[in-house]
Amino acid sequence: MDSVELANSRDAYNLIEPLKDFPQQKMHITTDVTIPLIHNKFGHTLMSVSKSGQLEDFVFDTGAALSVVSESCAQRMGIRVLESSGNIGNSIGSKVKSKIGFADSLRIGNILFENVAFLVLPDESLSSSEANYTINGVIGFPVMYQMKEMAISKDSITVSAHPKERNLHNLFFDGLSPIVRFEVNGDTVQFKMDTGADTSEFSKKYFVANSSKIIENATKKTLKRGGAGGIIESEVYELKNVHLKIGGQILTVPNIDVYTNEFSFLRYYDGNLGQDVLSHFNKFILNFKDMYVAFED
Repeated sequence: MDSVELANSRDAYNLIEPLKDFPQQKMHITTDVTIPLIHNKFGHTLMSVSKSGQLEDFVFDTGAALSVVSESCAQRMGIRVLESSGNIGNSIGSKVKSKIGFADSLRIGNILFENVAFLVLPDESLSSSEANYTINGVIGFPVMYQMKEMAISKDSITVSAHPKERNLHNLFFDGLSPIVRFEVNGDTVQFKMDTGADTSEFSKKYFVANSSKIIENATKKTLKRGGAGGIIESEVYELKNVHLKIGGQILTVPNIDVYTNEFSFLRYYDGNLGQDVLSHFNKFILNFKDMYVAFED
């Protein structure tokens, strides 16, 4: 590791080290469970989460390595906040002061989870006064991983008690991030899968590998990009009519932006797969047992 990576790892370790004294997370499911979803005007997919009789809407986000809750929401739900703290990097390259929260029990629909860990962030890190919008919390990868198979449509998620095997293996993990492999304009790419993002995007890695073609065929513009802790401006190229072959289906996306600056979470990948692609079909299956993403009309 270089000095920056080492400092980041020490920060993360100091933050989560107390969790070693707590029991591991458990999910209780005996039959298929369907959980309603709602979509807000900011492109977020929300599900209802309850604890101690308190019901809150959380973002469903495969791009979140850990589940997240705001300080005020943790207090409302009775989520225990531990004393440890650390600075955690976000999607726009800045850092946010965080704590660890621990819920002894939690319900998502009719599924009971025990011993769920959360990053606890200041309210201002999860809100935008400009847009008059606040995120209460995020259901992230550790909870989804235990669900094993989710059939996700526009208005619901069905968690299967008995995941189905398919002859399709286009998914793998990089730490706590699901990575999906597919084709873009005939070339094989690897994208992070991010249900919390309203749009897909190409990374700097993809731009460097295809710069001459992109500069010739795309339109240059400046975009604002937000994350927990702030907003930055980025120079991008807008690619039009992008042809994808993914999860057994073929589609054309009207436009996808290509970023020319690097974000650490996309350093080794060609981009981020968001809701503009994921919601194109009536349903997609996310299976963490046999490792595949499949789309159905």
